[in-house]
Amino acid sequence: MQLRSLVSLGTTVFVALVVACNSGLVDHEGSCPSGSTCEGSDDGGANVDSGTEGEHCTIGSLPGDRACVPGFGKAGTPITIAAEGEGCLGCFTAFEACKVDVAGTNITITMATKTCPPAGDRACPAICAIPKTTCTLPALAAGEYRVQFSNESKGVRWRTLVVAADGDTSCDLTQPGLPPAELDTTKYSKTCTTDEDCVAVASGSTCGACGVCPSTAIAKTDETAYDAEVRRLTSQCSFPDEVPACAPCPPAEARCQAGACVLSK
Repeated sequence: MQLRSLVSLGTTVFVALVVACNSGLVDHEGSCPSGSTCEGSDDGGANVDSGTEGEHCTIGSLPGDRACVPGFGKAGTPITIAAEGEGCLGCFTAFEACKVDVAGTNITITMATKTCPPAGDRACPAICAIPKTTCTLPALAAGEYRVQFSNESKGVRWRTLVVAADGDTSCDLTQPGLPPAELDTTKYSKTCTTDEDCVAVASGSTCGACGVCPSTAIAKTDETAYDAEVRRLTSQCSFPDEVPACAPCPPAEARCQAGACVLSK
């Protein structure tokens, strides 16, 4: 499988992430739970009376930038996804619990925040809190799903989540500001008997805005594991706001030579 078809910006990369408020606060529609006092705010969130004298909290949302989706998610078990926004978390702001909406094979996550300025003239701490949280997907049946943030910071982008019996229950992001690890194809088998036993694949960085062209070949017996790693790494990429003009990949074929898969250009 060509990696470029998976990561080109503007194409679908399955899995929709949407994080909103938990049931103890305000949902993403802005409605109030029983016992809370809410009113509309100018930023599209809702103001919540925290019950503490002099403290007034605001529920808002944070655009998502990166997420980590496992290459294979475990069927019938909740799956934890790491999610991250850009810049710094605002003063006196914390994340709300994620709300995950599942509609068929589409999964939408909306990252919501709660800001509670303290009473009095208290200065904002001179600390940049990274806007990073975790969201838990409900137990899912085996199959392929699309995951996306409800408010992606750089346009609509889907990620692919394949759920199977033998899968992972979590996926962690790299350090903030750093791309995911490069794709190492040396760990995959190259053993073959005929050309049909081989497939052309890419290696190295998975985060190019135009995708990555095939640069080597591996045995088809390892193609499923390779595709899973591509899904996991690509889901963590942060892409530019605009898609550059991308040239097509040069012709290349996977061939079997002397019992090993090679790329013929």
